[in-house]
Amino acid sequence: MKKMTLIFILGIICATLAANDILEQIGTAQELYKSGKFSKAAEELNFAVKMIRGKQIKSISSQLPQNYKDFSGEDTQESSADALFMGGGIEITKNYYNQNESNLTISILAESPMVASFSALFSNPFMMASQQVEKIKHYKATVDFSENSGEIKFMLDDNKTLITISGSGITKEQLTEFAKSFDYAKIEESIK
Repeated sequence: MKKMTLIFILGIICATLAANDILEQIGTAQELYKSGKFSKAAEELNFAVKMIRGKQIKSISSQLPQNYKDFSGEDTQESSADALFMGGGIEITKNYYNQNESNLTISILAESPMVASFSALFSNPFMMASQQVEKIKHYKATVDFSENSGEIKFMLDDNKTLITISGSGITKEQLTEFAKSFDYAKIEESIK
């Protein structure tokens, strides 16, 4: 019990220090801006944005289970892009494998201009007419499945997060069940 309390307290201290570091970066950028050092101010703000993105990535990744049924999960692959590179954003991918060499993957792309093209697809009934569409929880999703592999794509309610669920060596039912296993409301909350 003492060990759990100590871990909890250390977690709060680390989160507070990280928040203070971010606020310090923003404060430094503000002072540089006031003194007319605009390039340096921009550098400091970009660094603060990277630190904030890092917090978002950790929060989102914590919503993805380590394992799924008889599939073992690998560590998440995480990246964030600067505002200057591909318009910014967050990308998180987690792969799950089982002993039959089947795999399942969830990919989350958030706050990226690349998501806008998918948002247009999902909101355009003429474009959706050529796609196989199913409901994943309450989301309208495109499903592309052939033989033993496929992909499901849908937008979260925030219209800035694209979810891609894919797999191979699996059935369509397994892929759909995997897609329905996540708590997307918590994932969306982590992005805010």
